[in-house]
Amino acid sequence: MIRIDVPHALCNECRQCCHFVAPPFLTPYASRGLEEATALSEDFRSRSGLPTLSPDVKNEIPVWTCSILNGSDYVCRDWPDHPLDCRIYPLVFYSEGNSSKIGLDPSCPYSNRQPLTWFGEKARQIREEVWSGWTDEQKRTLLPFFRTDAFPDLIPLLSLSDGP
Repeated sequence: MIRIDVPHALCNECRQCCHFVAPPFLTPYASRGLEEATALSEDFRSRSGLPTLSPDVKNEIPVWTCSILNGSDYVCRDWPDHPLDCRIYPLVFYSEGNSSKIGLDPSCPYSNRQPLTWFGEKARQIREEVWSGWTDEQKRTLLPFFRTDAFPDLIPLLSLSDGP
């Protein structure tokens, strides 16, 4: 199972990924709606099923928090089996037209802790071990979620050229 192990201490400092200010953007794909999620690969489900988002307020800002996050110690309850898009972050799927790609989100503090070539190798591993195993229907289901505007400073790494 592919996973990028961002050090917990760094996640605990940042706390960006499991709190969302504008759902459904930047949220785990499976949490964006049951209709779409039923067609997704099992890779996007956690051990406890589909994550949901709960409204909350942090520092007077409305946010939504992932249901599998333990708020007291900021640990994912389903670690290491949380949804794929969470496991591979700061790598993200995105699209340009009808072409699916993988990029790096430089807003994650971990993105500058490894060389770009290291992230490129992880992206190739995702393409070979995960993307290539999905059906065309699963890839088409995901394509509308691969939004570049959700990650405006995205660093392009790899094309997923074998299909949608």
